[in-house]
Amino acid sequence: MATVPVTDKFLEAVNTHVSDMERIDAYINARPVSSITTAELGNVNADLIHRLAWKEHIPLRDLMPKGWMIDTSRVRLNIKGIRELDGGGRVAFDTTVQIEGKFLMPPMFSTFSTYTVSVDELRVGQTVPQYQNEATGLLDAYARGIKYQECVAKWKLTREQVTAFFKAFKNVNTALKHTPSMCLYVPKDYLDRVNKVAAPRSRQAADTEIPEFDADALAAQAVTLKLQQSVGTAS
Repeated sequence: MATVPVTDKFLEAVNTHVSDMERIDAYINARPVSSITTAELGNVNADLIHRLAWKEHIPLRDLMPKGWMIDTSRVRLNIKGIRELDGGGRVAFDTTVQIEGKFLMPPMFSTFSTYTVSVDELRVGQTVPQYQNEATGLLDAYARGIKYQECVAKWKLTREQVTAFFKAFKNVNTALKHTPSMCLYVPKDYLDRVNKVAAPRSRQAADTEIPEFDADALAAQAVTLKLQQSVGTAS
């Protein structure tokens, strides 16, 4: 049986395989909070959400006829802050969360309305007893948004490094003899084909220069994910 060449189709399959790994990692470790209920925020009256929507007009809410206000079960909130980078530096970051509950919103409210709140405002809210639970819950949602973005960035780099590695070889067999741990990023059907081919076990040279990367770190990342999957399945 012929060796397995590194083709565009193979690289596409590897890319898909890595994307699947990314989705699993995000599901286990970094699911963003896209929707949350007021009950989960610890305040069914949604005091903080109402204050964010009405702003300086909040006193009018108690004076305005209920029929003039918009009765809705969903409000979109955009939380803005500054994300600290691992390598130093800071960048703006925001995440949008849909809040579900019972709300009486201003007359101009629509289902497309999005209210903006800063992380600093939420931290101040944590110091106010009536807003504490809501503010803490929204800050947790923001933190998960950052964690998800970091997960996406990690797997983007992984995808680039894995693709560059295999592109340095003419066939998969030689690539895996050079760095056996990279088999963790090869789809099973290709691995089955490779394993059917008898070949020398000696370390093979690449056909072109391999971009610098940390093979041990990539292997650890893949193995950690497999272990987390096993624990999740067992539980």
